[in-house]
Amino acid sequence: DGLDPFVALFSESAGRVVASVTRGREDEFAARCAELGVPHQQLGVVDILEISLTIVDRFSIPVRELRKAWAATLPARLDR
Repeated sequence: DGLDPFVALFSESAGRVVASVTRGREDEFAARCAELGVPHQQLGVVDILEISLTIVDRFSIPVRELRKAWAATLPARLDR
């Protein structure tokens, strides 16, 4: 909590990981983290029905837009 949203989403420090948890098992994941003393925070939800990624209290974006941006990044850098 209190972490800058940019840092939470894009930090590449060795002490952070992004884990994808099957819907309905979030409480199990949180309990396991607590048991191990590992801090955790939900960043967002991938909604298969809406086919979007929602970052809690920040934004929602269709997965197709994310894929398009991802696929275009390297070619755009190489075409310079």
